[in-house]
Order: sequence, then C-alpha cells, then structure tokens
Amino acid sequence: VLRPGLTLVEKGPVTRVAAGSHVYHALCGGPVLSRGGSGDLLAGLIGGLLAQAPADPVLAAARGVMWHGLAADLLARERGQVAVRVTDLLDFLPAALRLAAEPAAAPALSAGPVA
Repeated sequence: VLRPGLTLVEKGPVTRVAAGSHVYHALCGGPVLSRGGSGDLLAGLIGGLLAQAPADPVLAAARGVMWHGLAADLLARERGQVAVRVTDLLDFLPAALRLAAEPAAAPALSAGPVA
C-alpha cells in the first residue's frame, strides 16, 4: 500500500500505475516500448496531462500509460517490433487518443489491489 497522495508508474513488460491500495495494469504496449527514450515520452505525456488537471494525478498517469501503450500497439501493427524509433510513436498518438475515446473499445487498463 502506497502512502496517501502518492502515484507510482512502474514501466516494464506490464506497465503499472499504483495509487493507494490499487494498481492498474496496462493491457497494451509491448516490446516496441523497450527502447531508450520510451520512458521519457511517457513522462512527457503524463506531465502534460498533470499540467491540465493537477488535482487527479492517478487519472493523468493512467491516461498517459494507456495512450502510450495504444500508440505502441498501433506502431507495431503497422511497422513491426524492430527497426522502429521511439519518435515513431508520435505519429500514432492521434490515432491512439481517438481509439481510447471510443466507448466500445476494449479497456486498456485493468484494476485490482496491489499485490
């Protein structure tokens, strides 16, 4: 259990957002994100979201992780897992945001207690 008010993003094979007694697991992303600079892009997304809504850091982190992972999935589907650059993710962010906004889209995060 994390201290109250603390939000943690753990980037790895399954990226997690932890807050309080809950952890959210990213169900998107993949090996295309295991490149130098991928975490920098994620931090920038989350930072931009925090600047817009500083009162909800958990939502900012979860949205950033989801958009980051969806963009990676779209990139991998179109260009494959190898010979891609982290900056290529930027080309797929608009489509990732549109996909995330669709109510019928499969959830990109699952929630549960911190293990």
